[in-house]
Amino acid sequence: MAQHRRRGWVANGLAAFAISSIVLTGCSGGGGTDAGATTASTQAEGALRIGFSPLNLSAPALTGLAAGLEALAGERGHEVLVADPDNDAATQAQQVTSWIENGQVDAVWAMALNPAALVPVFEKAQERGVVVLALGTPEDYGFAGVQPGITFSTIDYETYGADLATATAACIDERLDGEGRVIFLQDPPGQSGSQQINDAFSATLAEKASDAEIVSTLDNGLERLASQTTTLSAIQGNPGANVFVGQNDEASLGALGAVQQAGLDPQSVCITGAGGNDEVLGEVESGNLFGVVALQFSQDIVNSVDQIEKMAADPTADGIQKYVPVATITVND
Repeated sequence: MAQHRRRGWVANGLAAFAISSIVLTGCSGGGGTDAGATTASTQAEGALRIGFSPLNLSAPALTGLAAGLEALAGERGHEVLVADPDNDAATQAQQVTSWIENGQVDAVWAMALNPAALVPVFEKAQERGVVVLALGTPEDYGFAGVQPGITFSTIDYETYGADLATATAACIDERLDGEGRVIFLQDPPGQSGSQQINDAFSATLAEKASDAEIVSTLDNGLERLASQTTTLSAIQGNPGANVFVGQNDEASLGALGAVQQAGLDPQSVCITGAGGNDEVLGEVESGNLFGVVALQFSQDIVNSVDQIEKMAADPTADGIQKYVPVATITVND
């Protein structure tokens, strides 16, 4: 699905969703409040107090996500409290529990550092009528399915991988007459969704570009320099390589650096990726990257607040499993 370019909040390896994967020093700006702070005792009718607990607040992706949430919630008359667990699961559980026990929030949006540690916290939220938007799936938390007052949010990794392969196949067809020798920069084993993306990518590429061959798979290390170094070595070991696919933004940009370092014209080969930060979108616009499967976090914030409002109207009703929307953006858009 192609859409017009939007600002995307994405971090290395989709750390915003590790999720792994997906990512943000202190509380974000724009009026966020620490977990231990008190809030006003009166609220406008329908206004909600939403507690946002990301993985951390040192990664720009999560800082941006917090700021986006505050902006949208503020437009709708809601208040946002932001806590920084600083990558510590026990701190996260303590902060969210404090919000609930002190009656500071009507809803919690949590990116769980350790899902098991938040299960008793979510159960307390259900008892108090506090609704929850949780990163992941019900199975991540040991639930058999969706739960009253809890919505789960994740990435559809199979679709993500298939869309990445579809964009890559389009480039192989357009630029390489259907014949591609692919270097695939994969996220490290164990990253959330990595294997699902790999499997979907490989299967879809075989279907849509039957004359293409994956000649090398690399661990991108979730870092640009590592991706550039390993890609350059792979180019030297596979002289005919002409397709470079990154599983996150830094991998794609590292591959681009390696291609340029090797003296190849990026616009005569195929470089694609997943993520969609501003730098990557700029390289797509220039033609150096053929395309990117971009997570649409701006739209996801809207969807998430919509769902929080819906749950808050009836905290006893079952939540849903929702997915972060994605858009494939190519040089042809």
